[in-house]
Amino acid sequence: MYVETTMEGHEVSAGGGLERLERPMTLADQAFAEIRATLLGERPRASLRLSEGELAQQLSMSRTPVREALQRLSLVGLVEAGAAGGYRRRPTTPRGVREHCELRLLLEPYAAELAARRTAAGDGTDLAAGLAGLDATRPGDDAAFHRAIAEASAADSLPELIIELCDLAALDTDALGPAAVPAAAEAGHAKIARAIEAGDAAAARAAMTEHMEAVAAAMERAAGEREATD
Repeated sequence: MYVETTMEGHEVSAGGGLERLERPMTLADQAFAEIRATLLGERPRASLRLSEGELAQQLSMSRTPVREALQRLSLVGLVEAGAAGGYRRRPTTPRGVREHCELRLLLEPYAAELAARRTAAGDGTDLAAGLAGLDATRPGDDAAFHRAIAEASAADSLPELIIELCDLAALDTDALGPAAVPAAAEAGHAKIARAIEAGDAAAARAAMTEHMEAVAAAMERAAGEREATD
């Protein structure tokens, strides 16, 4: 098949269709991924404050890609500019937790329903393989579970919205500790996955709704208790 590359970096086949090319990971991408993982509790962290110089030294790169990564993290709401310069983790507040949970409760049951419909139509992905080994009590793993379902929905804009909300929720969960994780989190994940793999759209929506209501209750309670003791 004849293929030529456009100036925008896409491949064009003889039939005129565009095929997306994988963009190589830049240093800024690497810095973004590493700092994000630290923020979400997937890496050990020494401080809530983020210094360009210290991060550049830790990541063995110049300040420029680190600065770009921090700016991107600020845009998605994971960090904010500090009063004395530099950046810091976005603070966790009861209001922020409530807003994130309400938005997820609106979006994620629909994503689970779409993923189940795709399975029923024979167009689903193998969720079981992708979700194996994830621990619902770990913020990073929990976010990975919900991201996988959002991506399995194959919707146009929904996955990106849910992924950003999941990152914000993981940041909050990491800050609030184990009290923010519902007791039945693991069972909730299993119930959702079974419904999607069975292609049962109604059951998948119901299971995700039940799970997200439990998540919201646990997180809002933990945020309220933390505010009362601060």
